[in-house]
Amino acid sequence: MVAGMDLRHAIAVVTGAGVGGGLAVAERLLDEGARVVLTDLEETGALAAVLDRAGGRAAFVRADLTVDAEVGHVIDAAAGAFGGVSVLVNNAGGGAHPPARFPDATPEQWTRTLWLNLRTPLLATQLALPHLRAAGGVVVNVGSTAGIGAGPYVWPEYAAAKAGLVRASTSLARVAGVRVNCVVPDWLATDRALAQFAALPDPGPPPIPLSRLCDAVADLVRDEDAAGRVVVLER
Repeated sequence: MVAGMDLRHAIAVVTGAGVGGGLAVAERLLDEGARVVLTDLEETGALAAVLDRAGGRAAFVRADLTVDAEVGHVIDAAAGAFGGVSVLVNNAGGGAHPPARFPDATPEQWTRTLWLNLRTPLLATQLALPHLRAAGGVVVNVGSTAGIGAGPYVWPEYAAAKAGLVRASTSLARVAGVRVNCVVPDWLATDRALAQFAALPDPGPPPIPLSRLCDAVADLVRDEDAAGRVVVLER
């Protein structure tokens, strides 16, 4: 365990926190004493259960993070509810099952993928920066190994966006006193991924336990020397 920032005093925003990795990270931060604002398109049953257990230390903000005003609303809501923001986990991404991928996707379809996976975390960081600066805070971006390979990939616009997110994290590193880092997981053991994995004829190594993602995020939050760091989680 890395010592540094005390999570018992942290105020965190976790995007894409309705299910899977985002929800697991939010739970870990809550378990370690942080106050957490969770945001997603919908309040899932699993998210509602987390809110119920956390009591007044957690809040949910429904938002479409491809809409600029709603990104700003999430940051403002967190600051209003808990008095600031000291941790921002930019986990929202992916894009579920797009009807088509580049080059067959329409410009609107592939632009939405770029927007959610790269523009949204950059905008959230920019809007949260005054609060993070005041708190000596930290941003942890959640990328994907799709963005660090050099070979063909079935979803080019997603790979390009995640590559940009990794490089943005290393480029910012320590901006206005705010640390920026990135966790880059391979296939995570979410419910959806496990179902897909079970159907593959030759799946290879199993997906990564969500606990490994949570450990990596928590370590990067705590470690006050971590700035511009990229942690790759391989299967």
